[in-house]
Amino acid sequence: MSESKKVKTLIIVPTYDEVGNIRKLYLGIKKYAPDKHILFVDDNSTDGSQEEIAEIIKKDENVHILKRDKKMGLASAYRDGFSWGLERDYDWFQEMD
Repeated sequence: MSESKKVKTLIIVPTYDEVGNIRKLYLGIKKYAPDKHILFVDDNSTDGSQEEIAEIIKKDENVHILKRDKKMGLASAYRDGFSWGLERDYDWFQEMD
């Protein structure tokens, strides 16, 4: 008899100066996918986005941030997010933008 394994899912969200949208997006994801993990890939935002994400992380251990040194673009944000997730044994990835 085999035991079914719970699929570990990571939602990758690239951000750059999105402080006004981060909490709304987070709450929407949690409403419809409460058990999924979220990785914000931030391109060195200057508007407080990283601080907003840090506040969410304090309350939700399934939220993570990957801070990048400069604006590097959407494609590389997804690439870096996939790499981050693979290093942590996620099974499934979903992109959000």
